[in-house]
Order: sequence, then structure tokens, then C-alpha cells
Amino acid sequence: MDTRSEVCPRCGRELRVVERPTIRKVDEVDGQPVYERGTTPMLATCQCVKDEQERQRKQEAAEERQRYINSIIRDAGTSARLTGASFETWRRSLATDEAFQKALQCAEHIAAGKPDSGLILLGPVGNGKSHLAESIGKRVAQAAKTYVFR
Repeated sequence: MDTRSEVCPRCGRELRVVERPTIRKVDEVDGQPVYERGTTPMLATCQCVKDEQERQRKQEAAEERQRYINSIIRDAGTSARLTGASFETWRRSLATDEAFQKALQCAEHIAAGKPDSGLILLGPVGNGKSHLAESIGKRVAQAAKTYVFR
């Protein structure tokens, strides 16, 4: 086995040249292929490159997941005025804290795959019923589940 080494251009670590096993077709006898085993020298992949590839893979997966979640939210029929609605943007007060807690609990149950609970939001105009309903929907969408806003 070849034990030459080179240096990673990114991090400066020593990289070994390793012999990788190969099989190649060398001939054909009576219509049957004849193979030969051998080795090919290859530069070992540095850990920094593997780490970067893994980071990129995770980032691409996260971006793809976010695109999917955004499509769920877009297709839910949300009004433009509720685009920024979420539990994080809710203005909490003593008067609405119970509704907030119940809505959050409902969203968590549905997102966890336990849609056996429901919630009815009642109150005067301007109390935030639509904001809470959209917040529930967005939390459910984060769990990659669809919802419809009507």
C-alpha cells in the first residue's frame, strides 16, 4: 500500500494517499467478461472537507424543508394582513393570556400528530382571534402538516 502524503489546501492537515480496491474488465472470453482486481491510488478526503459537505447537506435539507413549509403556508389561504402572524408576534396581555396558552397547546397537540383536540375562538372584533388561528396554522406547518385558513 502506498503511504505517500500530501497536505489539505484548506486546513493544512496531512492527507495520505491510499490504495482503493478496483475491479476492471480486461477481456472477454467466449462472450463472457474477464475481470481483474487491482488498486488505484487516491488522496484520502480530509475531515474538514467531509465536515463542510455535511454542513452543506444539512443546510440544503433545511432550505428544502423551509420551502415546503412556505408552500403549505402559501396554499393555506391566509389573508395578506396575517402574513406576520405567529405566536412570537402575539402581543400578550392578562386579558388574552388564557386564549394564547390554549391556542399554543392546541397547536402543539396537532403538530405532534394528536389532532384529537380542537379550539373555538370567540370574542369581539380586534381581540386577535385570526392572529391566533394563523399562529396555530403556522405552528402546524412547521411540523410539515397542512392546514386551511378560512
